Amino acid sequence: MTAAMPAAPVDADARDVAAAGSAELLRLAVASSGALRVGAALMVAGPLVAVAGGRWGTYIGVPGAPVFLTDALVVVGLLIIGLDRARNSAELRLPRTPVPVAAGAVLMAVVGVLGLVRGGAPDLFAIRDALPFVYLALTPVFVLAVRVVGVARVLRGLMVASVIHTFWYAAVEFGVVREFALPIVGVPVFTSRGDFDGLVGGIAIATVTVLSRAPIPWRLLVVAAAVSAQLVQGSRAGLVAMLIVAGAVAIASRPFRDERLGPVRLAAVFAALPVLAAGIIVAAQSSGWARALERLFAGSIESGSSNTTSARIDAWDRIITYVGHDAPARWFGKGFGSSFIVDSGAVEYLSGSSSVRQAHSFLVGWYALVGGIGLTLALIAFALFLLPPVRRMRRDPGARFGAAIQMGVLFAAAVGVIMESPFGYLLFVLAVGLSYAEAPDSRLPVPPVGAGVAGPVPLAPSVRGPASQFPVSTGAPARSGATAPDARTTEGGAT
Repeated sequence: MTAAMPAAPVDADARDVAAAGSAELLRLAVASSGALRVGAALMVAGPLVAVAGGRWGTYIGVPGAPVFLTDALVVVGLLIIGLDRARNSAELRLPRTPVPVAAGAVLMAVVGVLGLVRGGAPDLFAIRDALPFVYLALTPVFVLAVRVVGVARVLRGLMVASVIHTFWYAAVEFGVVREFALPIVGVPVFTSRGDFDGLVGGIAIATVTVLSRAPIPWRLLVVAAAVSAQLVQGSRAGLVAMLIVAGAVAIASRPFRDERLGPVRLAAVFAALPVLAAGIIVAAQSSGWARALERLFAGSIESGSSNTTSARIDAWDRIITYVGHDAPARWFGKGFGSSFIVDSGAVEYLSGSSSVRQAHSFLVGWYALVGGIGLTLALIAFALFLLPPVRRMRRDPGARFGAAIQMGVLFAAAVGVIMESPFGYLLFVLAVGLSYAEAPDSRLPVPPVGAGVAGPVPLAPSVRGPASQFPVSTGAPARSGATAPDARTTEGGAT
């Protein structure tokens, strides 16, 4: 009897062959299917609209009906991709989904089913509670969409959207523009959300300082607008989220080690504060700017938030105690659609309005909806989404920005209504797509040893960009290529 031979380890060349096969399949699929490109672009456009507009951007839709532009873009894109795959899957295969994303999506789907089963008859409130889990279960499709559109293009779109958001947000906070109503927007245009707006400001700072080729004064203007607007608004959660995103990208990018641009970037950092101060002083002529200055230098972040923090802690204690007294709910939650805010008595600490349905922390809110088991599964899924790309942040631009944004969203969601809101979960799933679009495990099974690997060849223009060139196996010589109650989330309360 012969002993079984141990499997030979897969060497680096074999892994390169696997990556080559994966890239070639993606290139052929993108080049051969216009529908795939359109569907992917629509799925990416949905989150970018949410980034550009924030809360009011997710309310653009059909007046008087729960039909919103961001959801419509994602749904139509998903249908187009699904139909394309149903028609062409046999001829044009795509690279497989990274294992952590697939596992995380399955866990989120399980948690969503648990919440639906534990809830009563499905109604509008139950649907709203379930939507974050629906989107989180679709993360594999967002990974595909970012791969098809291209990491470089998605990052450019994210930069443009976040800069647009930063400027209108700064204009609102300094009294230059005011909110106004439009029939096709369910809340006033330019409605702000300090926690999310600060997070987007961090994205603007990170993308403009690392990716933009604009003149230094323009980049400093974006940084000054983002930081000053957030200081005026006073949301500590937004300010910390801004620092998390911008800081994580800066650390991973090592911007000051570049021999040519490092000194310029370092000088820009030191110049940012005096430029910011000078700009505020010069512009502080109108009453709106004067009020903003008073808030900026009066320490409103500290003085105006202690009561809010204390009230939220009391509300969280009420909710946890209420759920803990019910043994089944302790493990499996009250289910989607349940009124745990009112039933627990926490409503008196969260503005007092019965329309408030979120606990201002996804950790507490999801514990009430899906229990300890559901919350644990969701946290495992978040770890699967976040931890692998963290290890690739220094060498993978998509992972660098995607992981940083995930960190910022999770922090802001732990102390606010972010993950339960469309603008929050849309940004998060796009960040997961960026994190894994060029992951090394998005590959085919290793082909037989002996296949040759040529040098890197650019993909089709729709997927070309920095760090998105894959080696392609060919037989030719190698060539190189260059807060009122929210009708969508009903969160209410102060931010």
